[in-house]
Amino acid sequence: AALATTPAVLAEWASSLTTRLGFAYPQNAPQWWDAVKSFVISGLFLSLLGLLALRAAQLMPVYWHEACRDVIKGAWVWIAAGMSTLAASTNSAGGIYFAFALTGALMVIYGVAALSWRLRMVVRPMLKDKPSPLGRLFPPAVLGVVILFSDLPARILGIIWGLAMLIFLGRLFAIRRKHKRSDAERPPFLERIFYACALWFGTASLLVVVFGYARLAILLYMLLFALVNTITLGNALMYMFSSLMSHWFNKDKQPVLHAVAEAVAIPVSWVLSLVCTLPWLWAVPGASHILRQGLSASYTVGEASFDFSRILFIIILFFLFRSFISLSKTTLKHLPDRLPHLERGVIPPLQTMAAYFFWVLFALVVLGILGVNFTSLAVVAGGLSVGIGFGMQTLFNNLISGLMLIFGRTLLVGDYVEVGGVAGTVRSINIRSTTIETPERALVYV
Repeated sequence: AALATTPAVLAEWASSLTTRLGFAYPQNAPQWWDAVKSFVISGLFLSLLGLLALRAAQLMPVYWHEACRDVIKGAWVWIAAGMSTLAASTNSAGGIYFAFALTGALMVIYGVAALSWRLRMVVRPMLKDKPSPLGRLFPPAVLGVVILFSDLPARILGIIWGLAMLIFLGRLFAIRRKHKRSDAERPPFLERIFYACALWFGTASLLVVVFGYARLAILLYMLLFALVNTITLGNALMYMFSSLMSHWFNKDKQPVLHAVAEAVAIPVSWVLSLVCTLPWLWAVPGASHILRQGLSASYTVGEASFDFSRILFIIILFFLFRSFISLSKTTLKHLPDRLPHLERGVIPPLQTMAAYFFWVLFALVVLGILGVNFTSLAVVAGGLSVGIGFGMQTLFNNLISGLMLIFGRTLLVGDYVEVGGVAGTVRSINIRSTTIETPERALVYV
């Protein structure tokens, strides 16, 4: 019965595809002229941006200058062509030519993947002649986008994607056997993680197809490609920004600026890498709707309420407080240079307390954002304090002693002391323990 209905299903699909193709690209000369004009204007503007970026790259250190020039020439060409095609996909009536939007999005995705891998090779020169994991993941991703756009019948869609996953997994197993045979062929740890994730995601996608959810299987594979691309690009950008900040802001002459730049480099790198996943919204049908549903979803656990906006805000606050901690430590470290009468031995305890203060403040702010009732929290804390008093007396005594040493300044870093038959120089005073270095250069934790 299924075989008998297949020709009718295919005929209905072909009819709907013909109708949809009427809106996929321009249908007359004026529409083609508008599309070409938009493509050319956007292409010229983006080419100019590329030339300006090449000029700006000359201000970087020689190593990064050459790397950025290679990236711009190898990746920006695809990104610029894809963005120009996306610009040409809009028509005067406010609609979108889906064929142009799809092609442009795939070109941008390929360009971003090339950008990610080229920057990754700069970070790890040993990958110079190695094939890119992103290059191996890209062809099935293109196939998935095309067959999703074509809206094939579910059974045929499942057969095509199942065969694609079998071929993909076969190639991955062959690569894995090759790496095991020769240690010289083994990629770095991050790339090995990528190949392992690809095997797991590919297997999961194949199993989802077997259970009859072909479209979900394709989306699962898209998630794999997006994750690998985001991690590769974020890791490379973080290393690049950190190196450039160290070059532009001298750690000894400009300690505060160096600390701020180092703290900002990490969140900026990952935000940029996440922004580079946006072309999937144009490439995957229904991706924007899925994203909106995911952003609006809310979950409640006890008194805490979670949604995407709150989680994103908490992540931003984490990096912000982390920057405050780094800045406070650097500022306190160089404080004796401005206040000569201030003892340097008091600086490490102040740095420790500043870090504790910011992390406690961060925890309180996060609990407030999640909607936790502080009255209930105080009751729980009271109960825990009783338990701590009975069951963790030694630990609690150590914490109180650490606070007394830090604030009382009866003991400073650099002092020579003798405790329990152990004599040595105090190297650090923390809230939990004090580190003493003996004359034999052994470290003792008290």
